[in-house]
Amino acid sequence: MFTVNYRITTDANHIRTLSRREFDMGGDLEGFFELDFDGHTYGYCHNRPLQEGERGFELLTNWFSSLLSAYLALHEADYAAISDIESFNTWIELKTDPNNPFNLSASVIRAKKWDGSTYIATRPITNYTYGEWRGVVISQKEFRSESVIKSLRYRNEILAVNPGLSKSERLLELDGLIQKLI
Repeated sequence: MFTVNYRITTDANHIRTLSRREFDMGGDLEGFFELDFDGHTYGYCHNRPLQEGERGFELLTNWFSSLLSAYLALHEADYAAISDIESFNTWIELKTDPNNPFNLSASVIRAKKWDGSTYIATRPITNYTYGEWRGVVISQKEFRSESVIKSLRYRNEILAVNPGLSKSERLLELDGLIQKLI
């Protein structure tokens, strides 16, 4: 089973006033973001009332774009690693399961990020160590479905507050990735 949990913590009034340009030039929404691979989690998310001053710092649009891009990359190379851009050395590695091509094997790995590294690596990363968990098998279908559904939900939440962001480059890119997977 694969689940994406997220929560936007950027103030709705701030989102409402963002221009497309501001959003594209660094106004990504912040919040909590958690990936759950059959009970093995990476990140953090909760639904309790926020405490005074509490907020999430994950860049949510980047995470959703990375999930969808990783799925597309898996069909080209049977391998994708998603960079946690908030970490200097953490990746979520996804590999097509050699024993069952309908499944993925997921691991947290630690490896130095190189100059010019991107959000998604499509060639196996070398010189790494495993993180908190490794080799968790999930269905590719579940990964795809959950990634698309939660990306759409996230996009729709933004547009419900600020419909003007529908033409932002970031959301158009996210829409393009979603359309490739629908």
